[in-house]
Amino acid sequence: MPDRYRHPLRVFDPQVPSASVHGFKHTEFRSTGGGGGVLVAPSLGIYAAAGGEKGEYTEVSDAWALRYLLEDSRCIRRVEEGGAAQIRLEGQSDAEHHYGVAGGFGVFLTSVTLIAFLGVPVPEYADATAIVRIYRDDEFVDQVSSKVKLTYWTTIYTDEPRKPKSVGIARFMALREVADKVAERLCGAPDS
Repeated sequence: MPDRYRHPLRVFDPQVPSASVHGFKHTEFRSTGGGGGVLVAPSLGIYAAAGGEKGEYTEVSDAWALRYLLEDSRCIRRVEEGGAAQIRLEGQSDAEHHYGVAGGFGVFLTSVTLIAFLGVPVPEYADATAIVRIYRDDEFVDQVSSKVKLTYWTTIYTDEPRKPKSVGIARFMALREVADKVAERLCGAPDS
């Protein structure tokens, strides 16, 4: 994670008594089970393996994360999910994993050579966006957005567990950027 995300958010003078956060829903795959098997019969020349995973797509919301980030900025005295405050923040966040050109070449190279077994790292990426529309007394006021790209290095041994984690980190980075922009729009310059 880039260094600037390891530091606390900027802190603002409280200017807004309350705000409500709505939206930020997306779907995630949740594994509910899996299994595998191996069949080895050298006398018959059979070597086989199979595996599977089952699960479900569930709808989750990042509204809680934006709420926590806005509370940490101190700009808004009380932030609630849902509800009907004078300031309403509606939005969405999305993130996805991809290989990119360099990562795609690395995946191709590791799949056609033995380099993968040496654990040679290849770059992979997670992109995320977050958009917030600001309403005051049910009237549209402004829109802020952020887009971030997380680059990380991985090997065939660490690739699968890192994908969902990288997507989550990128989504949080985008939410943090957009929370900072919302606080700046609503409360002006941060405390020094």
